[in-house]
Amino acid sequence: MFTNLPPGQYKIVAVQDGRPVGVERLLPPPLFQYIRLDLPCQTWQVDRAFVLSGYRYTGAKDDKVIVSKSPDDNVKWKMVPYMDDSSIISPADDPTKAWTIVIADISPDGPSSDQLFRVVRVDE
Repeated sequence: MFTNLPPGQYKIVAVQDGRPVGVERLLPPPLFQYIRLDLPCQTWQVDRAFVLSGYRYTGAKDDKVIVSKSPDDNVKWKMVPYMDDSSIISPADDPTKAWTIVIADISPDGPSSDQLFRVVRVDE
């Protein structure tokens, strides 16, 4: 769950190479999916939470970021601005970790380039 963005449609883009984060379009949709780069479902609906392709919850499983239909998988996330217009996306209760598509420790020297994302509003 993210709380610091106004409602709307967004893409989460890796700063390192500009590739968007998404999931596959699967029918029927499974209970959860691991998010990855360059998959077709890339537009996140934000209204007090990030919703991707009908998945209401964003969490972590096996140290990888997932979207899920189960509220038990939900993790509260915090976007932490970092240099220019990029952000680190960390679990709200553990600022020492951040998305890299997997959940990884942040180095004491600062995040690695694969831990930086831009959240870009999509024109409606």
